[in-house]
Amino acid sequence: MRKYIALGVVVLGLASASAAYAATLDIGKFGDLTSQGAACAHGAVYHFVNNQLGSGLPDGTISFQFSGHSASSAGAGFNNGPTQHFFVTSTGTLQWASTDLPGKLVLSSVACAKKK
Repeated sequence: MRKYIALGVVVLGLASASAAYAATLDIGKFGDLTSQGAACAHGAVYHFVNNQLGSGLPDGTISFQFSGHSASSAGAGFNNGPTQHFFVTSTGTLQWASTDLPGKLVLSSVACAKKK
């Protein structure tokens, strides 16, 4: 019985640690930017910044979903150590975004994409 309790504590600790390791965008704080991007006729380029990382972390991955699209992911476009930048182009309204990194995820800017 003690083995099962100890195993449960270890599993719970690992689950808590992995959940704390992901930075999630608070969509409510960036409503103006997300609505601006949704209004772009040819989609928009979203610039996400994951900061407060410390240094020495490898490139992270951002996962996201826009209305009318399946969830997707992309790698970091720039990594200077304490900050990683992600650039995502899409149509629709941003539903959610998160990275596999610690720190804080913010939406830095949104610009309408040019017609191809």
